[in-house]
Amino acid sequence: MNLSIHLPDPLISKLDAYASALAKSRSSVVREAVSEYLRHRAVTVWPTELAQWMSPTETTESGDQPANGDWPDMDAIRAEANANMTQRTAQI
Repeated sequence: MNLSIHLPDPLISKLDAYASALAKSRSSVVREAVSEYLRHRAVTVWPTELAQWMSPTETTESGDQPANGDWPDMDAIRAEANANMTQRTAQI
């Protein structure tokens, strides 16, 4: 799949110099950079409590959703997300 992006000329110059030094194409370097960026910054797993809250629940005999749709503990979710981010940052 093709993707068109705009980069400022100074960044393109740096990209071309880097790609040339590695004997790689500009596209190859950009692919690797995007993959690396997403690997380090993308959320790969929802915090446990939020994932449970978002998962489908069983319905009652009348077809109504059960009354367990209360909001999850956002403080616990935030703490878990921060711990995960700290752990991922330490691996870099």
